[in-house]
Amino acid sequence: PGAFPKLHHFAVAAGLKHVQSLLKDVNFPSAQLTSLVVKVLIPETDDTVREFLATIGEKCTNLVELKLALSVPLEISLSLEHIPIQERYEVIRLESLCELRGLSNLEILEIIHPLPIGIDDDGMENFARYLPHLRVLKLAHDPDTTIQPLLSIHSLVTLAKCCPNLEFIGLYLDASRDINDVPLYPPRLTNLRYLHVGHSCPVVEGKDKRTLALALSRVVSTVTQLAWGLDRVWTCEESSDQSETVTQTSILLQSKEWMNIAELLEMALLARGEEMRRPVRS
Repeated sequence: PGAFPKLHHFAVAAGLKHVQSLLKDVNFPSAQLTSLVVKVLIPETDDTVREFLATIGEKCTNLVELKLALSVPLEISLSLEHIPIQERYEVIRLESLCELRGLSNLEILEIIHPLPIGIDDDGMENFARYLPHLRVLKLAHDPDTTIQPLLSIHSLVTLAKCCPNLEFIGLYLDASRDINDVPLYPPRLTNLRYLHVGHSCPVVEGKDKRTLALALSRVVSTVTQLAWGLDRVWTCEESSDQSETVTQTSILLQSKEWMNIAELLEMALLARGEEMRRPVRS
């Protein structure tokens, strides 16, 4: 502490309580940090995560970038594989995320976690409205389980309203839910370049992929690319519980579905772009 008075970028692999203690130290330049990257070494409880995020919200008010890898390294997770993944980890709740509401300058927020974030469409608005300058948002969009997502594509409408500068979004979505209820002219993510849905559920039987593609085309920008599958670069969990873990078969089935949806979205966006360029008749 006190050795780096001009420190702006800090990356560490440690337990959250240890990092929290450091950020609270009066000799550590927490208020000067613009970038913080933390990789945990053990599974952390939601209470610990909330306390840690509260400290960040209080002490690191100039943060522009925050990345949290809450999945433990592979070599450690292998020693825990006899424990079901939902007993190993706790879901990160909306209340924990809202501890970041003081970080109004935040532009990049990435959270890697083996379980989906416990936030629904209504909660997204309560969270996102505090972070208007976000350019990158990734919220555990490629979890290691097949738990039903709480978010629908309506969360994208919320993000378009609260965070108009977003260029990259990574969310775990139930893309089959409420797709017919997206407004005809909602707020649009005009700067969005990539929408990564990770292992999200595509449309279910009886739902029209074209309907989903058209709904997405009304919200995203005309140059948005749809991506899916694994997007983690820091760590990768493995589990012996195949009933909960995203299996290779489910990944392949989802990839085929999303590939089809991406093709339809590309056509819908092309048509929408041509419509927007068409001169208005008086």
